[in-house]
Amino acid sequence: MYLFPAIADRLLGNDLTHLWMVNLSRGSYQPLFGIVAGGTAFAFSTLLTVVWYQRFEERF
Repeated sequence: MYLFPAIADRLLGNDLTHLWMVNLSRGSYQPLFGIVAGGTAFAFSTLLTVVWYQRFEERF
């Protein structure tokens, strides 16, 4: 959700999405935050899933 404006600007690249990004960047919008936070959450979730299946699924 947080990355939608940046993705829309990259995919469509029209004047409206560019204006949207200009207006958002005047505030505190930083798409890099979404990339870093999402990537960290994805890596952590993947690591926990691997550990869970290695440790607990073999017992059942």
